[in-house]
Amino acid sequence: MKRVNQLLPIVAAIVAACVMASPVCGQEAKHPFEGDPRITIYRDVKYGNDDAEQQVLDAYILKSDKPTPLLVKIHAGWSFSNHGRRSFKKRERLYTLVKEAGISVVSITHRDIKKYKFPAPMVDTARAVQFVRSKAKEWNIDPEHIAAIGGSGGGHCATWVALHDDLAKPDSPDPVAQLSSRLQCVVPMWTPTDFARFDTSGEGYKFSVAKMIAEIHGFKPEDYNKTPESKKVIAEASLTRRVSKDDPPVFLCYDGTAEMIRKDHPPAPPVINDPHHGWHGVLLADRLKAAGVEHVMFMGPNAKGKDRDSEIVKFLVKYLKPPKTGKSSASEKPAGAAASTRREENPSGSGSK
Repeated sequence: MKRVNQLLPIVAAIVAACVMASPVCGQEAKHPFEGDPRITIYRDVKYGNDDAEQQVLDAYILKSDKPTPLLVKIHAGWSFSNHGRRSFKKRERLYTLVKEAGISVVSITHRDIKKYKFPAPMVDTARAVQFVRSKAKEWNIDPEHIAAIGGSGGGHCATWVALHDDLAKPDSPDPVAQLSSRLQCVVPMWTPTDFARFDTSGEGYKFSVAKMIAEIHGFKPEDYNKTPESKKVIAEASLTRRVSKDDPPVFLCYDGTAEMIRKDHPPAPPVINDPHHGWHGVLLADRLKAAGVEHVMFMGPNAKGKDRDSEIVKFLVKYLKPPKTGKSSASEKPAGAAASTRREENPSGSGSK
């Protein structure tokens, strides 16, 4: 009995810590939007028709006399995650700056890739963009100025939508599906871009993305990038194959070396198993440059530094809150309009971030 009594304070401490720190155990941690009287919060809003439990979003809408621009946040990974939808812990400073810049935020989760396969998470992201456009009047948001952001798989979903042709279906009986899925700009961070460069060895990363995709889609790992079925999946997912001159501006954020960010950088390796590797960013940046798509390459050994958040918000403000000059400019062009080419390695001007 004595030993049990000795353990009770320890158990109580563990439970208390769990409740304080983990949304699974108890209450959600507060983030930059909660408790702010300037913001109206809409929770657990269903935006899709395919899975009512997984196609859900939270909206953090700034109170304003005028419609506010909107940033759609997609959590990392291609799996369903309510925690990912509600967590802002890793990006708290960034979203504080976004809020102070007068940009409302919608945070979504989507159908799980393990159950629904590609391109379900990407299609859901597009659907979420259409859905928030349908809420423009009710939520007082500007439907012409919507962007998306995400890291890893979330950045992949955001950029897939940005580079994809408009998914609007004008003849659909669903009024949401009739609306545009186009974005004004997009911010991918540490995002996989060329799925043909994964192999089944997984060397250089903690697991093989190629094997995971093969298992999810029901073909043998050794057939990855060899059979028509696997090549179709790779083509569908690879952002590098979706670039066209009418794409919106892109802010790419990756860790990398000074050598990788040179305009005359060496060729990318044929195998890049780390989905967050800087070469994925370089490959996409090269495609954007070739197509004449305006973009910023924010790369360096310390791309996760504080300057990154400020640079991202400057980028968002440029395209979501353009100055009204009375004349058309690159920053005022709608999503889908051709933009002048711009490539910046390390916007602060240093050789590395």
